[in-house]
Amino acid sequence: MMHRAAWLVVTMAVMALSAVARGAEPGVEDLVGHWTGTIKLPGQELPIDLDFQKGDSGVTGDISIPMQAVKDSPLTDVKVSDGMYRFKFPVAPGNATFECVINESGTIAGSLLQAGQRFPFTAKRAKTEAASVQEALEGYDEAVERIRATWKAPGLSLVIVKGSEVVHAAGYGKRDVDNDQPVTTKTLFAIGSSTKAFTTFVMGTLVDDRKLEFDKPVIETLPDFRLKDETATRLMTPRDLVTHRSGLPRHDVMWYNSGLTRQQMYERLRYLEPNESFRGAWQYNNLMFLTAGYLVERVTGKSWEENVRARVFTPLGMARSNFSVKDSAADADHAEPYSEKDAAVNKIAFRDIAEIGPAGSINSCADDLAPWLIVHLNEGKLNGREVIRASTLKELHSPQMIMPSADDPTTGTITIGYAMGWMVDVYRGHRRVHHGGNIDGFSAAVVLYPDDGLGIAVLTNMNGSPVPDLVAQVAADRVLGLEQRDWSTEARVKYEAAKAVMKEGEKKREEMRIANAPATHPL
Repeated sequence: MMHRAAWLVVTMAVMALSAVARGAEPGVEDLVGHWTGTIKLPGQELPIDLDFQKGDSGVTGDISIPMQAVKDSPLTDVKVSDGMYRFKFPVAPGNATFECVINESGTIAGSLLQAGQRFPFTAKRAKTEAASVQEALEGYDEAVERIRATWKAPGLSLVIVKGSEVVHAAGYGKRDVDNDQPVTTKTLFAIGSSTKAFTTFVMGTLVDDRKLEFDKPVIETLPDFRLKDETATRLMTPRDLVTHRSGLPRHDVMWYNSGLTRQQMYERLRYLEPNESFRGAWQYNNLMFLTAGYLVERVTGKSWEENVRARVFTPLGMARSNFSVKDSAADADHAEPYSEKDAAVNKIAFRDIAEIGPAGSINSCADDLAPWLIVHLNEGKLNGREVIRASTLKELHSPQMIMPSADDPTTGTITIGYAMGWMVDVYRGHRRVHHGGNIDGFSAAVVLYPDDGLGIAVLTNMNGSPVPDLVAQVAADRVLGLEQRDWSTEARVKYEAAKAVMKEGEKKREEMRIANAPATHPL
């Protein structure tokens, strides 16, 4: 927690700037624009971000303080007198007030007054966030194309959001190689397990509506819910379902190619063997997300698909997104699935996973994922309208279960844990909330940097490809002002080394095989 004095200082600085912006005296409009600066506290400097706009009621302002999780907070009671701008920051305690002037160099300088203390602050005119991001992304398209070509991904589509604004969206390569069809920002791709966050989002809206409780045992809502572990059966909650701590390993064979319906899979959960104690370990499990979707259906009396459409797609304007590759295949702008084998890239068949839908069946496009990113970066709001409560969204993004450590010193990534349909870690000093997706012929990555107001979604029509993660990393490095690295080349070196080890292992196994040996057991 920041020292009270520091908070006071930030508040005062913001107020002063707002006063300048909203004052009625000549020169007030000079504040219109984007400013960045710092408040000097004892032993540290607190970065601030100020924006002033001219409206019907004059010039208004807001402030962002990333280190204190303050975003676009309004500045009020702005006055100008004797050449001094004064304004208040009502969110901060201690009657925080800014007093400042604009000096000859065009720099804002003054003090933040709070609880009887005075802290100096300065701010310089800067480019808008959108302009800064556009500048940071110069040459990015060429970098994306190099990554796509290196990893032989036929096509790729992406969208980058900063704050509540789309700053970059584009399509690359081919959605259909045989017919020479290009990828657009409307091209449909399977997003695989990135679907999981949609399921938890719907659950969150039901919590907001008091139709569901994250910590109420599932069996109280679904009396027929059964697992082989009696303790898990009795205590399993919706939160447990979506945090991979059921005690069950993947058991994916039960749904993959099974032909079972959603209800049939739900009814067969009781026969699956656990290999860990309930809540004892993090183990990825698609069937528990299927159960979460089935729970939503039983609670609402509507299908999971109907709930996602009504509670997410429609309010966010995601009109092109769907739940089955059959629907995508019938769309005029869809990506065909591809896979690489023996250095050759070939088209493969679509995999229809509609029955396991809550775990991974959504198909979407870059244009549709833009508002999805925006609502997650703006406390559950889109265009000022609340889609989900900010407190509920924060809970969905908060780690619930420790994951096996995947710290990577080469990328500076530190694992934190699994939230609710999201993985949480720290990438090169920046908190990251993300989830990938892989299903036959498609790979995806949906990435949020909540503290930085940055969202990235990358979709490609290549099976098990690292391209979405690599492309997202390059974008983050540029937008966040981090030292740029050739992640693709580094990953390729590791990939080729791992492939060589696998080939050597296969060779040794073949050498150890005894020719014409009888079967170990009777056929």
